[in-house]
Amino acid sequence: MPIEQLGDGELRFLALALVLLTGPGVLAMDPAGEIPSAQQQMTVMADGMDRCMDRRQARELVSLAVRMAERGHVRLLGTVRDPTVADGLPGVQVLHLGA
Repeated sequence: MPIEQLGDGELRFLALALVLLTGPGVLAMDPAGEIPSAQQQMTVMADGMDRCMDRRQARELVSLAVRMAERGHVRLLGTVRDPTVADGLPGVQVLHLGA
């Protein structure tokens, strides 16, 4: 399917998945000079990361983030509408803010 025909949720999923899979070694980033390259991490901040996605897609994205974080080069800080997408995933901490 051509990328022009993808919906908002599919495009969002694709973009976040590509960033998580790519990591800090490929993206143009300013590395921290005082930290050895083997220990540098990229932090991804995604507000509404499950926006326009169904529960299955959002869970797959969070699962991918867990796998990439286990490699030690990517961290993810994200907000979601449905915190149950992270239920049972190791290394995920859910904070409930507000009401």
